[in-house]
Amino acid sequence: MIIDRHVTGKVLKVLSKVKLPSVYVEPVSSDEEESSEIVRLEPLMIPPAERKGCFAEVELCPSENAALTEARRCLRCDLDFTQSLTFSGN
Repeated sequence: MIIDRHVTGKVLKVLSKVKLPSVYVEPVSSDEEESSEIVRLEPLMIPPAERKGCFAEVELCPSENAALTEARRCLRCDLDFTQSLTFSGN
């Protein structure tokens, strides 16, 4: 779409200043490990010997528990950024 607009000479819309969050939401505390200690999920993979000569999916699905843990870790990726902001209440 951007290439088409450039080639046809159409003006690209310029976005105004990005609006940052005005409220910091504390992470939900749980009995599990601290979110900063949770490492990124490494996907399970089919061994290379089994991959040869087939078209099966290489990456396997994580377990439900592993997927939920990864989702909790991933949803708080904003934590370091938003903690450092000064909230003005706008």
